[in-house]
Amino acid sequence: MPGVIDEFVDDPPDPSLPDLARITSIPDLLAHIQDLAGNRPSGYATQLLALARSGIEEVALTALQALLNLKDSRFTSEILKMLGEEQYSSQRRFLMLKIILESSRPLNVPLLEQILMREKD
Repeated sequence: MPGVIDEFVDDPPDPSLPDLARITSIPDLLAHIQDLAGNRPSGYATQLLALARSGIEEVALTALQALLNLKDSRFTSEILKMLGEEQYSSQRRFLMLKIILESSRPLNVPLLEQILMREKD
């Protein structure tokens, strides 16, 4: 059905993963992103996606870059949802678009066209 986005499903979080709300320093958040991307513990994708929505631009861009480098097509649906939201910077939006376009999943073309039409200016 056009316009419907697949739901993202991740593995249950590893109990050893820290609560993101308790990590308050930017260097610690960046180190956590590197750890998630390097080790890929159970539930890593959920945490990376949450970090990609961070209000701290550096953290969000680093998380998006990690998602891009992982090339996991499960992220595509969540990234497409994020791209449809207007509060993100052009740098974030660029990385989101790269993740979507480099995905091996079939694209929801009508929804992507609708989002890109808003981006044309």
